[in-house]
Amino acid sequence: MFKTIIITSYFFFNLINSSFANIEIRFLDLNYIIENSKSGKEINLILQSKNKQNLELIKKSQENINIFQKDIESKKNILSQNEIDKSNNELRNQIEVYNRLKKEKEREFIELRQKYLNILLNELNNIIVLYSKNNEIDIIIKKENMITGKKNLDVTDVILEQLNKVKIDLK
Repeated sequence: MFKTIIITSYFFFNLINSSFANIEIRFLDLNYIIENSKSGKEINLILQSKNKQNLELIKKSQENINIFQKDIESKKNILSQNEIDKSNNELRNQIEVYNRLKKEKEREFIELRQKYLNILLNELNNIIVLYSKNNEIDIIIKKENMITGKKNLDVTDVILEQLNKVKIDLK
């Protein structure tokens, strides 16, 4: 009985090992590709420029609010209570407009970043699928999801090179 269990186990583990021996697995560093590809760098520049524009607009709006608030404070002793209340209401309205503007610009930036990232990832996915098909690779996994692997299984540079050959329209 014990001999039968050992023989069965031996054949079972050999069957599993032989089935995994034929699987071609590679890995790639997706973040590295996104950050170092021509398209990824172009996207980063566009997003930095957009973020700078948004920050300047928000800063200008905030400065206007601060100037108006200081103006109210300086005239507090001169104005009537009714005029002070009107000014404070106007200040609150300006702050609300500022908060809406800030949220809107943040939302627009996130949507723009996601749009560009989706365009890049779609093109990258096409390249990876074609590469795996042409090289008979069964599985390509992200390097971040891996504990260790042989350097010769890393296809990051090959995929990056192929992505850099493709002109991606970001419009």
